[in-house]
Amino acid sequence: MSEKELINKLRYMICKKKTTEEICSKLDVDLKRLHDLVIKLRETNDDCDLVNGVLTKDPILRKSDLFSIKPHNRELVCFISDIHYGSVFDRPDLIRKIYKTCEYLQIDTIFCCGDLTDGYYPRRSSYGKYQKVSRARDVIEYVVNEHPFSRNITFYSIAGNHDRTFVDSDDVEIIKQIAYIRPDIVYLGQDNADVDFDGVKIHLYHGYGKVKKNIEARVQKCYDLFDEDAKPDIIQLGHIHHSFCRKINQTTIIQNAALIDQMPLLDERGYSCEKSYWFATLKYDDDGNLIDVIPSLQEFNQARNRIRVVSKNSH
Repeated sequence: MSEKELINKLRYMICKKKTTEEICSKLDVDLKRLHDLVIKLRETNDDCDLVNGVLTKDPILRKSDLFSIKPHNRELVCFISDIHYGSVFDRPDLIRKIYKTCEYLQIDTIFCCGDLTDGYYPRRSSYGKYQKVSRARDVIEYVVNEHPFSRNITFYSIAGNHDRTFVDSDDVEIIKQIAYIRPDIVYLGQDNADVDFDGVKIHLYHGYGKVKKNIEARVQKCYDLFDEDAKPDIIQLGHIHHSFCRKINQTTIIQNAALIDQMPLLDERGYSCEKSYWFATLKYDDDGNLIDVIPSLQEFNQARNRIRVVSKNSH
């Protein structure tokens, strides 16, 4: 087995939360060799480590560069996720509607929380028939042409687990390549990013692994992983194709749904795919300090109330 194959299998087993012993047995390696593979994996922006023989992974708190953004409109921002460009189920028409609404409201910042593309999964038996385009160069061209453009809007995106498949197959960071051609699209990195939105701290995290039905538990876990003195003002989450928003103390946690039609893979696993996105109104005091975040869910299918406010002492 080549080193690249070992690393890909290692990444998969970490996502499946396999124990160190299970991984060593499956890959037929000892702890020293596993440690070498972990170092190689970290070079691909996977935050994992082998500590005292125990494999650990804490992607939400992985150290990342801080991106500073100075928007023209610091009072309104748009949050979206999981567009999955390239799938036959993608909906570029919905993205165009979002852009038109943002232009109308004079919103100049859109954050995408990963899975901009549908990825490359040649080992899936049904993969080909569900793809408009698949290989990296074709996906790049497709997104460049299909994603709407506005001189007044900058689109910021992290990469999700689907986007990352192009690193494994073609050694291509797909969103970075798209951003080279489309300067209105800004790549924030793999899986998570920290943003200073003109003084407002925003953390983006996509996630990986099986879709969890307990959304609230996932949101709480994300909040708890930050130290009390380092809580972001906003945490944006992707990956699970369902919408939810919870306020805990001074942090607003926005779980994005998707912007793609229901996919057979989700049907097989008994999950639905919501189509929605969020606006957030940011309120400031007279000195320009953030005092409140007011989220607003925008649905393309049936509306659901998923906003919960938690008291200051509850977490």
